Amino acid sequence: MVALGLVAPAAMAEERPAVPRSPEMVHAGMVMTGLGGFAVVTGGLVVLQTRGAEPQATETRAAGAIIAASGAVLLAVGIPVWTIGATRVVSTGSLSVGPGGMTLRGSF
Repeated sequence: MVALGLVAPAAMAEERPAVPRSPEMVHAGMVMTGLGGFAVVTGGLVVLQTRGAEPQATETRAAGAIIAASGAVLLAVGIPVWTIGATRVVSTGSLSVGPGGMTLRGSF
């Protein structure tokens, strides 16, 4: 019975919803990851197409390598941004503004 008395207040506590840390970061990370993946594939294909070609193709091959490297950087940045933004955190407060007034709720 004593254990139930200790558990009951915690069970009756109001559950606060977990929300994504930042939907904007999730969207930015998705865009960076998608563009980065596309750039890696595109740059890699350009490098492969110009491999073994005449010496004039070195500029095109270099451009493909730069595009692929830039895509790898976008992937390296986009994946953590997406992950950090999608991390669920407990909502600690809210602010509501409407025609009848304003409500501010918070908890510590």
